[in-house]
Amino acid sequence: MSVSIGRWGDDLTVQDPMTWQQDGDRVRLSGICNQSTDAAYQAAREQFHGLISSKWEPIVPCIFGHDSTKDGYYRILGGGLDLEAGITYPDDAFRWDLELERLPNYQYPKILVTSIGVERSTKDASVADNPWSAVPSDATGSYTVNSSTVAHTTRTGPGHSDSAWAGTAVHWRTSSYYLGATSGGVAEYRVAASDYYDMSCRLTVDGYTVLGDRWNFQNNLSDWVVSNGFVKLTGSGSSFCTITGPDPASPTAWGAVDQAMDIGFLDGSFQKLYPGSSAIDVVGLRVDYNGPERITVTFFGEYVASGSGIAVPASFTMVLRRGSSYAEFYASSTSYTRNFMVGFNSTTATTSITGASHATSNDADGSRVFMCMEAETLDTTNGTARLTTAAKQGQFAIGVELNGSSSSGINTVANCRDQYYAAVS
Repeated sequence: MSVSIGRWGDDLTVQDPMTWQQDGDRVRLSGICNQSTDAAYQAAREQFHGLISSKWEPIVPCIFGHDSTKDGYYRILGGGLDLEAGITYPDDAFRWDLELERLPNYQYPKILVTSIGVERSTKDASVADNPWSAVPSDATGSYTVNSSTVAHTTRTGPGHSDSAWAGTAVHWRTSSYYLGATSGGVAEYRVAASDYYDMSCRLTVDGYTVLGDRWNFQNNLSDWVVSNGFVKLTGSGSSFCTITGPDPASPTAWGAVDQAMDIGFLDGSFQKLYPGSSAIDVVGLRVDYNGPERITVTFFGEYVASGSGIAVPASFTMVLRRGSSYAEFYASSTSYTRNFMVGFNSTTATTSITGASHATSNDADGSRVFMCMEAETLDTTNGTARLTTAAKQGQFAIGVELNGSSSSGINTVANCRDQYYAAVS
């Protein structure tokens, strides 16, 4: 039997605890985590450290394979591990201890969702913002705003490969509960602990889930994947990333097309950010937020202008949210103004709409990659977009229009653009 505590135990098997001590709602448990390879052992150890130290998930769902009556939501109070591998325990094993506190109504608590913002301040006046939110598809009918059940649609994607993340859809809806909106209020829902992480955001390095900010920086700086089960961005050594969406013919599987995308800025030509780039080299990464609702990672680059010999810093923050079809980017240059830029890695014809552009033709999967950028200058021949006026900050997005020219409803590029400009946070 195995256990999942938060996201620890999702992509690695963690054996059931050997001890369970309970005092009221407080639980103390311990066990041996035994892995078959050094890589899995190191990943399990780093995940455990991330679990007990994460400031973004103080409360987590827990699944205990030996006794489902204990399944539910718990607050992490503390924990530790003993690394006497090969002495007290087998190689590639460690002893772990955790102290948890069971929540009131722990098996089915009410979960509140609050957001701020209604629209981006940089939005073109002709673009209608479309505020939205998404919850696991198994959320109950109490998915409400101001005590009223709201209508929703379903966005379907591959979910994640391991069984604990087998959910393939989210309830997705436009909403009016954002702080500052006229109706006010908050949204709430209930979902079983076993379904909480369905279609949630996930950061992996070297094939293993990162918990908290426990990124192994010994890995190659292009060795990362960020996904929400509907869109997937994968680090690259020759472009910033590749982006992949669901297979339109079978939405519960990933498509075959991994479209290479570049980000950076214009300085005579497109200066591109990626590890080892001769233009903007990635010199560091930082996990700014890592939770089921949102992943935020900042990439730090250095650019040496031709003939200057001076390395100038620039940063690009990437944000992916649960239920989203796009990743958002926030670019910053502390020293100089820049015409920040985004585009296809290879020459790709694009078609423009206000505040966005998309590949003119469907890809081999039948979908189209789109880009959003305000106050933009487009190169529709080569497939790039850049800020018309140089600035020290810039915002843009890269996403996938499922079914491309045959898309409908919330998946059309126009609706995805409106979702982006709603500034969900």
